[in-house]
Amino acid sequence: MAELALTRHEIETHQQTIALIAQDLNSLPEKTIAVRERWKEKRSVSRPEVLDQFAPATVALLRNDMASLMQWVNILGPADAYEFDLLITRMQTELLRCSGGFADLKDRFLGWVSELIPHLNPVRERAETLKMVKNTGFWENVTAGQLEEVRLELRGIMHHRQSKQIDPLPPKLIDISDGDIQFAHRKTNIREIDASVYRKQVEEALSGLFNSNSTLRKIRAGEAVSETDLNALTSLVLTQHPGVDLTILREFYDTAAPLDYILRTIIGMDPEAVKQRFEQFARHHPKLSANQLLFMRLLQNHIAKYGSIEIDRLYEPPFTNVVSEGVDGVFTDEAQIEELFVILETFQPKGVQPTA
Repeated sequence: MAELALTRHEIETHQQTIALIAQDLNSLPEKTIAVRERWKEKRSVSRPEVLDQFAPATVALLRNDMASLMQWVNILGPADAYEFDLLITRMQTELLRCSGGFADLKDRFLGWVSELIPHLNPVRERAETLKMVKNTGFWENVTAGQLEEVRLELRGIMHHRQSKQIDPLPPKLIDISDGDIQFAHRKTNIREIDASVYRKQVEEALSGLFNSNSTLRKIRAGEAVSETDLNALTSLVLTQHPGVDLTILREFYDTAAPLDYILRTIIGMDPEAVKQRFEQFARHHPKLSANQLLFMRLLQNHIAKYGSIEIDRLYEPPFTNVVSEGVDGVFTDEAQIEELFVILETFQPKGVQPTA
């Protein structure tokens, strides 16, 4: 909405939205690991002068890095208020677009307002605002700014809406005679589902060992580990989580990738260790453009999260959000591109080249 308001020269609405974005950024819990790994970017983009300028690089950083971190914001409690915020934001967006979708959203808004319980004191205190929004004259020349005022006034009472009573279906009872029962684990026939579920179990089992286990610290730093170290780690995980065997991960990979590389694709790499691999490139090319620096930052963030990157990914979002041609559009010098590819090879296990 901030982008749309800026293109429509609705400066007041743009500034209001920027203020809301700043509040969202400030609500990120910096003790969370994912947020802590990007605290520099978060602190940088949260500065008022950066948000006010709203440069394309800032927009890309908000959309590609900060948006994914919003999953860590604690929204327990006022769920109705957040749902109302989303409805008003969508209404403001459609209003700025002069879209016919605004009428549908307005009907939903009025439906929610009609569900408020009128005899409750918090609802009665907003009687003037409720009377105003029910008047058809209010909607004839309504503005995004007026909708923002309505949002602030009514979001706190949205949990006083009447709940729709739906008679639940009676529980289904099945009478099964007792007999011999056998239990067995059965894998799904879809390889991707098994892999996704098991990777999640491994990630949860390893998350509590990041700071205490030296083998995991080496893997996150991109350092070599011995077979003895990996065997000790596998035994430790099996002791604490009997259902999680790290060696099973190899069954989900078609290539003979070493176990430490597979684990790095799950737990990621230390951002500082990734940054060090690119420092020499930055020193050799001190006059990199803003787009090139942004591309490098996106590249480092991806590797920090996934442990490595395939060359094909450099021609897909979010990298094409910088320049549509991907790496070839950002770096026009073939020598620089080759130098980048050499760096990417250092994140691959020995004998495995990044996919071209």
